[in-house]
Amino acid sequence: MPRPHPVVLLRPASARSVRTALMELAYALAEAPRQGDADLVLVDGSITHRRLKKEWEQARAVLRPEVAGRLQVWAVRGAAAERLNGKGDAKASARVLQAAEAERRTGRARARRDAEFAVFKILLNHWFAGEEPITTDALARRAGFSYPSVAKVLRKWGTILERTSDRRLGFDGFPREEFERVRALSDRARATARFVERGRGAGRSPEAQRARLGKLRPAGVALGGVAGALRLCPDLDLTGAPRLDLSVHAPSGRADLTFVMELDPGLAPVADPHAPASLVVHAVPHADPLFEAAGAGALPWADPVECLLDLHEAKLEAQAVQFLEFLTLRRAALALGVR
Repeated sequence: MPRPHPVVLLRPASARSVRTALMELAYALAEAPRQGDADLVLVDGSITHRRLKKEWEQARAVLRPEVAGRLQVWAVRGAAAERLNGKGDAKASARVLQAAEAERRTGRARARRDAEFAVFKILLNHWFAGEEPITTDALARRAGFSYPSVAKVLRKWGTILERTSDRRLGFDGFPREEFERVRALSDRARATARFVERGRGAGRSPEAQRARLGKLRPAGVALGGVAGALRLCPDLDLTGAPRLDLSVHAPSGRADLTFVMELDPGLAPVADPHAPASLVVHAVPHADPLFEAAGAGALPWADPVECLLDLHEAKLEAQAVQFLEFLTLRRAALALGVR
């Protein structure tokens, strides 16, 4: 049987990120019973070997044997590859090391893309809120990237930035052209994951999923999409929510999706971005999640730009245009001191 490409997790910083990767790969294997085995490769992580083996043993205890038996877990440090759940031969080790090196290269490119996305989102939310310009240092802290990385991003936007005499900056108007470019990259930058109900008819509606989430209240999860846009713009031309969009704070770049199984065990991931989905989860890669607290016992709200991107991603283009017009008009009112 063919072996799928290795799934590589670069520099896993927490056991939770390893747990999430194991769950995602187990989902994929269960959905494709004839696709052979799969490798999970943990590259240059800071987690101890002992803790990694413990995570695997806990995962194996809950996975079906036919799925666990097809999953190979590897730890790569430098030029050494070690399999955590069995013995790996020389050919398999070479394949895993090759995948790890490729991921190191793409990881550097991903970090640059994520920095640009995070900085843009923070500045655009800043502009929509009518806030004063911000320093590069404060922007770097909120984005979670180094000062040089943020400064390099800002140099690309010289013509659309307003700079003050005390070296603060912000967008000089709505950056429409740059927004369209960033929007095209947002699906990858946000590591969007889509889920659909399997084998249970229509399954839970978005409203029912939202109600259950209110009881679970998973940490670092906020409501976005149609729900978040309607909260700010009740006149949005839309009846009901076709799906539930959630934002998960993931400064490491990988969202913890373990709550999805607890939310609804009937949900399964769908790879096709054009296929219908009942639940869509987006990673929020910046250090400051920009979530807004809701009432007691309720999930927080995702930021306005996140909700705008969700509407575009859901192909609700007319509603996205309407929501953008609302945010722009509200920003003008805030600039005049109207609350």
